[in-house]
Amino acid sequence: MRANQTSLRRPLPSGKIIGGSVAAITNFPYQLSLQDWNAHICGAAIISESWAVTAAHCFLNLPVPKVRSGTATRGVGGTVHNVANYIIHENFNQNNFDNDIALLQVDTPFQFSDSVQPISLPAQGEATPVGTQAVVSGWGVTVNGGTEYSSDLLYITVNIYSDSDCNDKYYADYGGLFVGDFCAGHAEGGIDACQGDSGGPLAAGGKLVGIVSWGDQCALPDRPGVYTRVSYYRDWIKEKTGV
Repeated sequence: MRANQTSLRRPLPSGKIIGGSVAAITNFPYQLSLQDWNAHICGAAIISESWAVTAAHCFLNLPVPKVRSGTATRGVGGTVHNVANYIIHENFNQNNFDNDIALLQVDTPFQFSDSVQPISLPAQGEATPVGTQAVVSGWGVTVNGGTEYSSDLLYITVNIYSDSDCNDKYYADYGGLFVGDFCAGHAEGGIDACQGDSGGPLAAGGKLVGIVSWGDQCALPDRPGVYTRVSYYRDWIKEKTGV
């Protein structure tokens, strides 16, 4: 559920991978499926033996959250963990998705292996250079407006936009970009994250640089995906988890 927006209220999260390739979990061992009653809702990323990070909007109306680790097949294989505790950013705004980040703690530690590993975090304020190619992964829908999630974990490569370019593209309709967000995508469209990919990881240089947050539909030309900037929240993550 990556957000899609209309009017000045930012789009509801639209979490899907459009234009993606099938992924092996050993190439994305930090990838989690956040579930409600065993049904995939969002993505998440492992950051330690007990903690993972996702989007705050994924916890809206999520009464019995669980995560599945160690598998590239949605709803099959791997290990299911109960979520013992979760922390939504105290300044999360569900109307415009500012501060769209949450942390979750599992009841039993992740057992690290080739298919289950944490991803490194950037330093507080660490910048990802404009034009950097980053990889986003998830089980979201594969066509704009689709309703069925992918059975296979998919991934795409997207380009990091400058904040000024992203602001230009979203200012008129959505009031611009929050300081804790950034954009990534392709100017020509056709490749993007979307519904079902929300909360999932955007990685570059072996680090978790972004979290799938929102966008104007999915994979449209000149409408890049909007991601939560992990480096903006690094100190907050440390404060809440010790990681």
